[in-house]
Amino acid sequence: RLLDEGHSVVSLSRRTAPLAPAPLTADDVKRVIPKPLDFKDEAGLGAALEGCDVLFCTYWIRFAIGGDTHDAAAERCARLFSIARQAGVQRVVFTSHTQAKVDSPYAYIAGKAKAVAALRAA
Repeated sequence: RLLDEGHSVVSLSRRTAPLAPAPLTADDVKRVIPKPLDFKDEAGLGAALEGCDVLFCTYWIRFAIGGDTHDAAAERCARLFSIARQAGVQRVVFTSHTQAKVDSPYAYIAGKAKAVAALRAA
């Protein structure tokens, strides 16, 4: 819909594979500007977000594996939200979890709540 309305769309992704065409058309895929979602490159993230009005953030980890944790994912979200604010992004839409609370016994849900708290503080 954003593309249909003439908006520019930047895709921040850790994936290096091209965007899957469905549900986009091949022409739509060509109009999406891919940028790396590299949390170690804060300057690059800031540059990618310059000129963006809205950040739709769907980033999260499903499982805490390989030494990664949901707390670390929440910290990465907090950094991304701060970088977005500094880059002039006016609004962040973040996919969270219903009734997410930081004291949840489930690390996944507690981490989401921490990310939401970071967004509110940004």
